[in-house]
Amino acid sequence: MITGTVSYALYAYVDTITKDVAGDKKTCAHESYRAAIDKLSDLKQEIIVNAFAVVVLLIIEQLAHSISLAFPTSPAEPFNWYWAALFSIRMACFSSSVLIVVIQFHAFIVASDYRRVISRKGP
Repeated sequence: MITGTVSYALYAYVDTITKDVAGDKKTCAHESYRAAIDKLSDLKQEIIVNAFAVVVLLIIEQLAHSISLAFPTSPAEPFNWYWAALFSIRMACFSSSVLIVVIQFHAFIVASDYRRVISRKGP
């Protein structure tokens, strides 16, 4: 839920930057500003893909958790291969989600840099 909220906020931030750049008709004709708008559009697409990836990973993690409950460990059998494999899937989903969150924060830094460069108002 937090990742979705952060993704929405980042998407709105990047969308605002894109609208600010596209709204300025004097600078919009310059090639570097068109390139910036293209990069910002790519960044918006990346934000959406990352948000959906986190949702899919959370669903896979919950499925793996539900299935792992069918293979409990016991004192007689302290190690269960099925449980270990499902736990590994859960940890892989968690690790991938953390990586996606780090990428989202990096995207925020990139968007801030674009805003700083664009706010200079001139080629």
